Amino acid sequence: PDTLTEFVANLPAKKILTWLAFALVLHYLRAFFPVAFGTFILGYIAHSAVTTVQKYIPRAPRRALVAAFYTAIITVITSISIFTTPRIILDGNKFVGALQSANPYVLIADGIRQSIGDENAVRLETFLMYSSGAPQKPAANAVAAGKATPPREVPAPRSGVEGDAHWTETRSRNLGVLI
Repeated sequence: PDTLTEFVANLPAKKILTWLAFALVLHYLRAFFPVAFGTFILGYIAHSAVTTVQKYIPRAPRRALVAAFYTAIITVITSISIFTTPRIILDGNKFVGALQSANPYVLIADGIRQSIGDENAVRLETFLMYSSGAPQKPAANAVAAGKATPPREVPAPRSGVEGDAHWTETRSRNLGVLI
């Protein structure tokens, strides 16, 4: 075919309709794609695992190996669910309770303080205060250029117990707002 119209005229209508129908079915079933793709991947992994095991145990029946593989997969998923679901529910309830009873900014700041430590929280607080335009700060350009360093308003705590005394709810709320 020399031209596009000749090429299109020579295409078989049955093949085109088949591919259009396939594309239409894929479009309507796009919500099921993750399930279908996951099934394909799991089947491929199962086939590879069973074939590898059959090399070492040639007399093992293939159906038994496939059943053992899927039993192992189900056991792993069930075990993970049994051990993690109660913890997730407890953490979710604790989080919702904390959000309902306390200022969310305090919750955020306390979580960050527990994660990075009080000394780093003081550094973060100082950085955020000076970068957000809080009063009594040196010019932002001078700090960024390294010509001026922000003074420490609160001494860095040396231990966890001593650090907790420096962090009030108001200070935690202010840190949460800065973040």
